[in-house]
Amino acid sequence: MVESVLELIVNGMRLLFGLIFVFFVPGYAVLLVLFPEREELSLVERIAFSGVFSVVVVVFTALLMDVGFGIGTTASNIFLSLVIFTLLMIVVWKLELFYIKRRKRGDE
Repeated sequence: MVESVLELIVNGMRLLFGLIFVFFVPGYAVLLVLFPEREELSLVERIAFSGVFSVVVVVFTALLMDVGFGIGTTASNIFLSLVIFTLLMIVVWKLELFYIKRRKRGDE
């Protein structure tokens, strides 16, 4: 009985984190690159656009893996490619912020 309740909780947490990762995180990373400063979009706009951009990123990632590279579209392959994509977007965002701050210091 206790094992089944624990298994239900673990599966629920996996589902929750999986949905957040698939429907929010990649899109939010893309929005960070497109709008690097927080004042450019409100929090509500960021959350709404993150869902849309995440769906687009997941679909294009799966298509690129399957058609472009011939890699099977398994859950682990898609997860790994989304992690790599998200980390790449975060690195680009950090570089953008560094460039923006440097440019602002040069203007003053």
